[in-house]
Amino acid sequence: MRNDATTSLIALCILGVLAFLLWLSRSLGASFSSVCTAAMPVLFCAVIALLAWRFLDDFGFPLLAGFLVVSWPAVWPVLDSIASGRRDADTFFHPMSEPLVSSDWLKWGVEALFVGLLALAIYLRRRRRYW
Repeated sequence: MRNDATTSLIALCILGVLAFLLWLSRSLGASFSSVCTAAMPVLFCAVIALLAWRFLDDFGFPLLAGFLVVSWPAVWPVLDSIASGRRDADTFFHPMSEPLVSSDWLKWGVEALFVGLLALAIYLRRRRRYW
């Protein structure tokens, strides 16, 4: 008889992640598909940032700021879904005006703040001098 403990553990972890994503989509008021679509690039960026931080301890603040800059655009479909009332943004039409949650001003404004934070982090990192 085979031991399927490893397969069962992997399946249980996947079900746990999917349950967390379902809970997150319900609490945010977004569609489950948009949250799952956004979770993959964010997790990919997080893994790369954590691996880089493991080898580059002194670059914690610039890596965090870079993670925010790169992963923020992946969250935009979730914002569109929240504004559409739990629908996917591609299937919903706003006849009058776009809500603030999914407006380009919010999306690009926060992106500009994160880029400014990254520039500040790089400046502070380069300003340190080692004698």
